[in-house]
Amino acid sequence: MPLAWNFVRARWSYIFEQYGQGSFSFTNLISGITMRFSTEFELQELKRFKEDNLHVGFGSATLALEQAIEKTTANIKWVNENKAEVFKWFIKETT
Repeated sequence: MPLAWNFVRARWSYIFEQYGQGSFSFTNLISGITMRFSTEFELQELKRFKEDNLHVGFGSATLALEQAIEKTTANIKWVNENKAEVFKWFIKETT
């Protein structure tokens, strides 16, 4: 897990309380941190983050959080479908 993701998860209430009403772009924050998520563990962390912070809210990050969940799901599917082929290509190119 990226350090930034751990920081945001642990301090979301404070971050949202301090910056949620301003022009701070939570969309970019969530999108940037989660853009490379591609494991089941990361997907579960995203879902848990959403559930754990429903009472706090997400402001401008509401849609970005939903999109991060969708994109992570798609990334997991892509990895599952292409992992073997990419591995074969890598072995071929490096031997």
